Amino acid sequence: MRLSNICLPMQKLYQSEDKYIMFKKLQKAGSLFLKGKSRPLKASTVEAKVRRETRSSFPDLIPPIQQALADKGYKEPTDIQKQAIPHLVKGVDLLGCAQTGTGKTAAFTLPVLQRLSAIKEKPQSGRPRALILAPTRELAGQVEDSIKAYGKHLNVSS
Repeated sequence: MRLSNICLPMQKLYQSEDKYIMFKKLQKAGSLFLKGKSRPLKASTVEAKVRRETRSSFPDLIPPIQQALADKGYKEPTDIQKQAIPHLVKGVDLLGCAQTGTGKTAAFTLPVLQRLSAIKEKPQSGRPRALILAPTRELAGQVEDSIKAYGKHLNVSS
């Protein structure tokens, strides 16, 4: 799919027609300047990013988390993730049971990260905003590594 085929729905993202026309002119020139970037990005780079973001298999999650999942190579959610994430994003309590290696950690940490990123007030120093209990130190370390990877595009810390 070419970027020009994807641009029509993107028109809604621009508040004025002038910005959309400028975007199209830059696209034709073969490079784009994105907000906050000082160097031009090739249209093919933007096309790939738009394609990734428009075809997300994790539609309930915010774009920074979707980007982190794409960075880690996640293509499709597992069964436990498909069933758990929509409920957990809404704040519903859930008990999930699945075999080892089925993505349970992502199933519960992704919604936690999304909810934490939605809190705009500054966290109190020394006070946790989420508590995750793990039966072993090794598993706690693995959960922390996952949270750092999934939250790398968010302003949260572990």
